[in-house]
Amino acid sequence: MKSPYLRKYLTPHIMGLLSSQAAHRARRKIFEMRRRAKRRGHEVFFFHDLADPYSYLLAQVLRDLVAAYDVTLTQYLVPPPDPKSTPQAALLAAQARLDAARIAVFHGLEFNLERLEEERQRVPAEDLTERLQEGSEQLARLGHYQGGMLFYAGEWYWGLDRLAYLEERLRSLGASRNLASPIRFPRPPDMGQDFAPNRNAQPVEMFYSFRSPYSYLALEKLPAFVKRTGIDLRLRPVMPMITRGVPLLREKRRYIWFDSTREARRQGIAFGKIADPLIEEGYKNALALFPLAEAQGKGLEFSRAAMSAAFAEGRYLSDERVLRRLADDLGMEWPECREALGNEDWRAAAEENAAALRRLGLWGVPSFHCGEVCVWGQDRMWLLERLIGQGKNDFASPRDR
Repeated sequence: MKSPYLRKYLTPHIMGLLSSQAAHRARRKIFEMRRRAKRRGHEVFFFHDLADPYSYLLAQVLRDLVAAYDVTLTQYLVPPPDPKSTPQAALLAAQARLDAARIAVFHGLEFNLERLEEERQRVPAEDLTERLQEGSEQLARLGHYQGGMLFYAGEWYWGLDRLAYLEERLRSLGASRNLASPIRFPRPPDMGQDFAPNRNAQPVEMFYSFRSPYSYLALEKLPAFVKRTGIDLRLRPVMPMITRGVPLLREKRRYIWFDSTREARRQGIAFGKIADPLIEEGYKNALALFPLAEAQGKGLEFSRAAMSAAFAEGRYLSDERVLRRLADDLGMEWPECREALGNEDWRAAAEENAAALRRLGLWGVPSFHCGEVCVWGQDRMWLLERLIGQGKNDFASPRDR
């Protein structure tokens, strides 16, 4: 593909093929054939960062995992991730402690900062350096960049949030010791009919980027979320992280793509034919048209349509034909849209949204803010729903415990 034009327009189709269910099954079949040919058991590797709250929670449940499945578990100690892959390390650590404390309540696990520190001190100093080196090398060899991860046969599973995927895979291979028993670590469900609206709930602000696949997944779930909760929603798009000086390592890009693909598949969301909004700065067109759509009461519709074009349909937001089709589908007048595309009135709002996100102690997207509550990630919409519905402090912060 020497021609940049050809490469640009073939890439979404190639991504779509690689993201397909058929390709996913084929990769798994190859790993299983290799395992059987070598007459090896089901080997799971746990990469444990002793300073990481998610590793701490995951370590508490692995004994149950081994008891429930015919697996061999090998643990590696790893150091905190490279700063290049984790900007704003102090903010990330604070957010991780808060988030881990909240989800520990749901899973019936312990989260205690003093106990976390005790776990770190328990490893003899003379052994630690050598074990961290060994773990770091193995982590890099298998293609990842941080702890709190499980690895099995070519796939990564992060913390408690992805443990159900590993269980489902092991069950499909007949590795469950009791197929009649349910999955031990299910995902938190939406509250559905059990939701009790909190009439005092403040509006929910959603911070998102037109280049973030996780933002796309969250936006696709928002209509049902708003219908269940009855909350007022305020959308606050920001510039992509990479344009805000946040680097994205190859290993991290690869994991985000893989994880987004399986999350979309699980939730029944179209995904895979990706036309990167960063190409020819297509994301700027989306940011330019958003205020116009928002003024017409179509901000959510436009955001979903633009991201569906980029992440599911393989259509570039840098292409005027794509933008015009989006406008036509939403009943937006093209002359107004073209005028909006010709100026940078959107930039001040996008920068203010990013500043507001930083004031909340966050930087990544999607993030949600409601009153005193902030959560990060499409994985935490269930938590936000419970916090809004209950209107009480069932999910205390670490300093409250």
